[in-house]
Amino acid sequence: MATRNPMNQRYQGTGPEGQTRKSAASVKPASEAAATVHVRKKPSTPAEKKAAERQRKAKLAEKAEERARKAAGREEAARAAEIQAKLARGEITAEELACEQEDKAAKAKAQKKGFLASLKGGIAPSQPTGPAAQTPAQKLSGNPEYRKWRRNYWLCLGAGMVCVACALYFQSTASGLWIYFMIAAYPLVIIAFVIDFRKVKPLLRKQQQVGPGNMTPKQLKHQMEAQAKAAQIEEARKAQKAAKKGRAAKVAADTEGTAGQAAEVSTEGSPKGVSEDPK
Repeated sequence: MATRNPMNQRYQGTGPEGQTRKSAASVKPASEAAATVHVRKKPSTPAEKKAAERQRKAKLAEKAEERARKAAGREEAARAAEIQAKLARGEITAEELACEQEDKAAKAKAQKKGFLASLKGGIAPSQPTGPAAQTPAQKLSGNPEYRKWRRNYWLCLGAGMVCVACALYFQSTASGLWIYFMIAAYPLVIIAFVIDFRKVKPLLRKQQQVGPGNMTPKQLKHQMEAQAKAAQIEEARKAQKAAKKGRAAKVAADTEGTAGQAAEVSTEGSPKGVSEDPK
């Protein structure tokens, strides 16, 4: 390539300078370096740190749940493959497999019932129901004193909640009655908590401390006598209720019999109409 003459006029500084043509790369829009890279700022405030910690825990829990789900799926697949292999080898029959599946379904149903019973405060059917498995409240269910104070506690607490609900309702209607309901609700709720702390909880603590295995023969005797007395009172109450129903039925029957006799007498005493021929 020939070298340009440096003595040319355009290279002397007195004339116009030369200009080269721009390349095709200059036509592209200019972008900042690493414009698509987003760097997360490290959390600095307590709220940001708590949010980041919650997100981290949620991700860990989600990953753990996913791992558990996959492990359960693998176990189920392995169990199904083992059952199919046993069926192929003739170790179990289809009837035995159906019976086993029915037993599993019955166990799952019993566990579900037990969970619902535990939510309601009872004892699950799959759990032992002996004296050792009962709670102090269940052991005291036959104690008349415990039942009395527990009933009073729920009555006071329920009445207090009803008064609070009525107060909120009348307050929304711009009525002045809500003040009276609120004044009545406070003592009822306070009395309920006093009964719980002063009467019910001591009986539960006493039962928990003593227990059936730590009771002396005298204490066992007193407990059995108290339970027998409570059973006698309950039976007497039921017998009295049945007697009242029997007396009411007898009175009703006597009333019906008297009414029937009176109707018969009135029918017999009335003159019978004789139809005579006018001829």
